[in-house]
Amino acid sequence: EELLAIKKKYGATGDILEAVNRITAIARDMVAHYVDNILPNGFKAQVVCHSKLACIRYQNGIKAALAERLAREEAKASPDSDLIQRLRFLKTAVVVSSDGTNEAAYITQARKEAQRMNAVENFCRNFDFEDPDREYTGIAFLIVCDMLLTGFDAPSATYLYIDKKMRDHGLFQAICRVNRLDGDDKDYGYIIDYQDLFNSLEDAITDYTSGALDGYEKKDIE
Repeated sequence: EELLAIKKKYGATGDILEAVNRITAIARDMVAHYVDNILPNGFKAQVVCHSKLACIRYQNGIKAALAERLAREEAKASPDSDLIQRLRFLKTAVVVSSDGTNEAAYITQARKEAQRMNAVENFCRNFDFEDPDREYTGIAFLIVCDMLLTGFDAPSATYLYIDKKMRDHGLFQAICRVNRLDGDDKDYGYIIDYQDLFNSLEDAITDYTSGALDGYEKKDIE
């Protein structure tokens, strides 16, 4: 009865994870964290969402949060000109698969925008703040729901923001996306978990690595 009452009040899980107010609040948190902790080191981030609709809403929320932060920085008595330049340069891109003939217009628009920006390739490049012909290297947030979660190597991607229910092999593969080294400036990636996946993460790592050391003597492992 309690579970039914919660579902009646808040709707299905998908409705919650696509709720505009919730996404807007998390997007502000992401941007604050990114600007203060990641941007100074020149790294980038992937955002993993529940659905394609959630991807679009996260893009809108992140864009709005970046604009708000830029406005606050510009209004300061002693503005940081370098930070302002960087904030103006930052961009987002949504990379999702096609839904064919039944695709919603907002999905088509997002896909075409990503194609025009050559989003995946430019996300993999380091920021180039000086060359006006490389403005799309400013893609700091690559927003996905299913694509680019396996077999995608982008060493500049250091943080993975997860707002999607994930488990087992899929979760392990996703976190590996941010563990690709990028020279001496990056030792490992970071996961920002909005879905309380930590227990699932431990299980996924255990399952994926079980048996990896079979055949080795204990003294060799130690």
